[in-house]
Amino acid sequence: MEKNNIVIAHSFPDGVGLGQITNMGTVIEKPKGKGNGYEVVDQLSLSDLTKLGD
Repeated sequence: MEKNNIVIAHSFPDGVGLGQITNMGTVIEKPKGKGNGYEVVDQLSLSDLTKLGD
Protein backbone atom coordinates (compact mmCIF):
# COMPACT_ATOMS: atom_id res chain seq x y z
CA MET A 1 0.00 0.00 0.00
CA GLU A 2 1.35 3.45 -0.92
CA LYS A 3 0.98 6.32 1.49
CA ASN A 4 2.08 9.93 1.88
CA ASN A 5 4.55 10.86 4.59
CA ILE A 6 5.20 14.28 6.04
CA VAL A 7 8.46 15.14 7.79
CA ILE A 8 8.51 18.20 10.03
CA ALA A 9 11.89 19.39 11.27
CA HIS A 10 13.60 22.52 12.51
CA SER A 11 16.88 21.74 10.79
CA PHE A 12 18.65 19.04 8.81
CA PRO A 13 21.90 17.25 9.66
CA ASP A 14 25.11 18.21 7.85
CA GLY A 15 25.53 16.43 4.54
CA VAL A 16 21.81 16.01 3.77
CA GLY A 17 22.18 18.39 0.82
CA LEU A 18 19.01 20.44 1.17
CA GLY A 19 20.90 23.70 1.20
CA GLN A 20 19.88 26.78 3.13
CA ILE A 21 16.22 26.91 4.16
CA THR A 22 14.64 30.28 4.93
CA ASN A 23 13.08 30.94 8.33
CA MET A 24 9.69 29.16 8.39
CA GLY A 25 10.43 27.85 4.89
CA THR A 26 9.30 24.55 3.43
CA VAL A 27 11.11 21.99 1.31
CA ILE A 28 9.03 19.82 -1.03
CA GLU A 29 10.64 16.47 -1.79
CA LYS A 30 9.77 13.59 -4.10
CA PRO A 31 10.87 10.05 -3.22
CA LYS A 32 13.12 8.41 -5.83
CA GLY A 33 12.14 4.88 -4.85
CA LYS A 34 12.92 2.62 -1.92
CA GLY A 35 16.53 3.04 -0.87
CA ASN A 36 17.22 5.81 -3.44
CA GLY A 37 16.58 8.91 -1.32
CA TYR A 38 14.65 11.99 -2.34
CA GLU A 39 14.73 14.72 -4.96
CA VAL A 40 14.15 18.33 -3.86
CA VAL A 41 11.25 19.56 -6.02
CA ASP A 42 10.94 23.09 -4.64
CA GLN A 43 11.53 25.33 -1.64
CA LEU A 44 8.93 27.80 -0.43
CA SER A 45 9.48 30.77 1.88
CA LEU A 46 6.94 31.91 4.46
CA SER A 47 5.94 34.66 2.01
CA ASP A 48 5.30 32.04 -0.71
CA LEU A 49 3.16 30.00 1.67
CA THR A 50 0.98 32.97 2.66
CA LYS A 51 0.23 33.66 -1.03
CA LEU A 52 -1.01 30.11 -1.79
CA GLY A 53 -4.62 31.00 -0.96
CA ASP A 54 -4.68 34.05 -3.26
